[in-house]
Amino acid sequence: MRRRDFVRTTTSAALAAALPLPRCAAARKLDRIGLQLYTVRAEMARDFEGTLARVAGFGYREVEFAGYFERTPAQVKAALAAAGLDAPATHVAFETLGDGWDGVLETSAATWTA
Repeated sequence: MRRRDFVRTTTSAALAAALPLPRCAAARKLDRIGLQLYTVRAEMARDFEGTLARVAGFGYREVEFAGYFERTPAQVKAALAAAGLDAPATHVAFETLGDGWDGVLETSAATWTA
């Protein structure tokens, strides 16, 4: 390496290290981290309440449902409360957004614990 290239490289590296990180790259604390329950759908189908308890045991405090596995809104709300979880969001099929929208809103409101 030529001396000129070495000086240019080390100077560039020193300047880059001295610049502040962009906001998007700066370390930030995330206050709310949840789990999309679709990722554990097989476990939810086998053991609904137990899976919610295990999810909470991993440190999650919020979940997003992708189906209620034949549970009523009251049963879902009770299971969330028992596990210490909140469900501020839900995943619904696109088809339900037409005529079934009122039912989606009613069920979501009945299961939301926050």
